[in-house]
Amino acid sequence: MFMYDLTVYLSLPPYLNSVAVADELHMIFECPALQAVRQQYAPLFSTDTNTMRSFFAQQDHMQVFKFVLDCLDVFHI
Repeated sequence: MFMYDLTVYLSLPPYLNSVAVADELHMIFECPALQAVRQQYAPLFSTDTNTMRSFFAQQDHMQVFKFVLDCLDVFHI
């Protein structure tokens, strides 16, 4: 059974407590709180990488990995 830490959710800023589904797609492409992280990794976001499959199938796996870690760091996960 997976346990959620509700203290993390309850301490989020109001703009994060939206009706958006906080799944992987949202984190990588849509979450406004992660826009600065996406800008740091701009080369990962071309017109060819607009799906989850194309994003994770990129040549530079280490940059993709670092991007995901930096996203998680924003939320202290």
